[in-house]
Amino acid sequence: EQAADALTHATSIDPTVPLFWYHLARCEHFLGHEDQAKADQARLNALTKDKKTDLSFLPLPSSANPPAAATPTDAINQGNALLKSGQSQQALAVLSKGLQAAPDNTILEFDTIQALLKNQRYGEALTMAQQATRTHPDKTGSWLSLGRALFAMNRYDEAEAAFNKTNDLDPKIGPSWLFLANCYLVQKKPDQAIDALVKTVDLTPDLAPAWSMLVACYRMKQDLSGGQAKIGQLLQAHPDALMGWAIYAKFQLDMGLTDAALASVQKAAALKPHDAPSWNEVGLVYGKLQKTGEAIDETTAGLQRS
Repeated sequence: EQAADALTHATSIDPTVPLFWYHLARCEHFLGHEDQAKADQARLNALTKDKKTDLSFLPLPSSANPPAAATPTDAINQGNALLKSGQSQQALAVLSKGLQAAPDNTILEFDTIQALLKNQRYGEALTMAQQATRTHPDKTGSWLSLGRALFAMNRYDEAEAAFNKTNDLDPKIGPSWLFLANCYLVQKKPDQAIDALVKTVDLTPDLAPAWSMLVACYRMKQDLSGGQAKIGQLLQAHPDALMGWAIYAKFQLDMGLTDAALASVQKAAALKPHDAPSWNEVGLVYGKLQKTGEAIDETTAGLQRS
């Protein structure tokens, strides 16, 4: 509602900006004001001359009442699809109904807690997660959910204990080590965070936040050369980690190691040769090296490949 008010004010100041009408239509649609959303869409179309502008992909209004899923599996699939599309309120409604129909389904319980967290209903998520650890103390999902709820409420010591419990039950869950590392990082414990992140990378080398957090840890330690050496060592062990090479290249570029950054970003681009953004990154590094011709060539080559 506040966003809609601000955008309405913006359109009154300058009604010729298409982006104002686009986002205002999104807001009105989400609030369930369909007639107003259509009117805003009409103004947008008039400005852009794009008669194909369509808001049908936007989330349904939060007040919509989704149909109950036929089976627990349907509820899980529908709920997760809604979460991935950003419709967290709809997802919570579907998953909650599914859990009411199948209260012993631990996957539904876990997914419902995640939906509560997405909707910032942290107290309810915490209560449900605490109950889950009492009912299913041997399930990693119960402790993982508890840790995430505690972390969201800034109770980092307790969250740390919950993630450690998850890792004790199953040490091969990469995201659990990542969450534990985040606990350490916000508490300014970079060495413990690095240990957890190394385990994260070894288990899930394509998890981009792990590489970014490694950079953050070494920045916190003010040990950039140590960070370069450690991340380089990890990439030798995981040479197909595209995001690792890309993040490493940016780190090297910030350190002024332009030749090394170029080599790293070229490795990233080679792992995804038909991806224009990857080659655009190569072009950007050439630009930093003031090699304009090479920058144009690499960026053009990326566009041709894609």
